[in-house]
Amino acid sequence: MNTKENVRKIIEENGGVAAIHAGLKDFEQRAKLMNTIHDDLVKKYPNQWVALLRGGKMCVGDTLTELMSEIDEKGLDRTSAFIKYMATDPPLMIL
Repeated sequence: MNTKENVRKIIEENGGVAAIHAGLKDFEQRAKLMNTIHDDLVKKYPNQWVALLRGGKMCVGDTLTELMSEIDEKGLDRTSAFIKYMATDPPLMIL
């Protein structure tokens, strides 16, 4: 199977181009929301992992493993999760 065939197969397995585009736009909205409410989340969930999921759902855990377990226990889709660690003292990044 060549590269084009592989790409077509992946697109088909994920519901087609329109479904992939819609999923990416949905994920982008959760990323923007996370950025908008980040400071409030750090205050409310210091040094914890937070996931924003489809349908306005949110999960929180002390560890990434705990967070993923909560997502699974609630029957939510891991692939829709935008996950971020709410560090109270984030590392300094020099770009």
